[in-house]
Amino acid sequence: MESGANKGIENEENLVPESEVKKLEQRINTLERLLGRKTEEVEILKEAVILAHKKTDLAKAISRNRRFPMTRIAEALGVSRSIFYYEASFRRTRKPVNEFKEYVKQTVFGVCEVRSTYGYPRVTALVNRINKNNGLPRVNHKRIYKIMKENNLLLQRHAPRPKRTHEGKIIALRSNIRWCSDILGIRCWDGRLVWVAFVMDCHDREIINYVGSTVGIDGEMIRDMAFKAKEQRFGDSKAPSTQFLSDNGPQYTALATVNFIESLGFEVCNKHTGLFSRKQRHGRGICKDIQEGLRLCKQFR
Repeated sequence: MESGANKGIENEENLVPESEVKKLEQRINTLERLLGRKTEEVEILKEAVILAHKKTDLAKAISRNRRFPMTRIAEALGVSRSIFYYEASFRRTRKPVNEFKEYVKQTVFGVCEVRSTYGYPRVTALVNRINKNNGLPRVNHKRIYKIMKENNLLLQRHAPRPKRTHEGKIIALRSNIRWCSDILGIRCWDGRLVWVAFVMDCHDREIINYVGSTVGIDGEMIRDMAFKAKEQRFGDSKAPSTQFLSDNGPQYTALATVNFIESLGFEVCNKHTGLFSRKQRHGRGICKDIQEGLRLCKQFR
């Protein structure tokens, strides 16, 4: 420092403080940055003049060359930066919007054909899994719901609860006042599971009719069993206001089953708790039910 100052004095030059030198260097750096930015903007505008399109189209076209940052292009042309992000996301799909919507629609059709019991939340999950494997964006569940609704692919709502819920005692004073029905599974000695559904009179505990299957009991089998039980007790005439008591299983609460049993003259009742609850039994009723179940087991061997 001292040698530089002595040399300046010998040459009769004006001396400048070090702080002033630093300020001048900072100003030069700022001017260089501004000059670089303006030069970049001029280059952007030159390309824009050559392309001669809309501002947004110009900005997207210039960004595809990847010569300038998106922020600089947006500032030079006075457009929003969101157009670049939308364009980038749209390019990643590799499909126009209409083609992508049609692709999603066909994917929903394919999923519903294979999984006909799935509602729109599960269908949405499967569609998004397929899109992820193919490198495509996720789809909102509302769009899947709209597609399924427009093409009648939505599942039917659950059947409403019966108007009357039976909460009293099961035992009856006379026959044909109250019938009850239930489904039970019996594990055989060879490991197979046999499903048995029955209709029983709550007075004398007689099994009026029953049906068995090794693959499960559906609503159609319950309707056939109720029809045969009605014919066995009442013939061709309708049941005289007999209550048909069951639990809330889907085979009994299905709308087709409820309407069919009511058409036979029965009053359909459902219980909140299990059909054979210990609190609603009298005496040794459970033992009689076990004996009746063992008798049915012997017939299905």
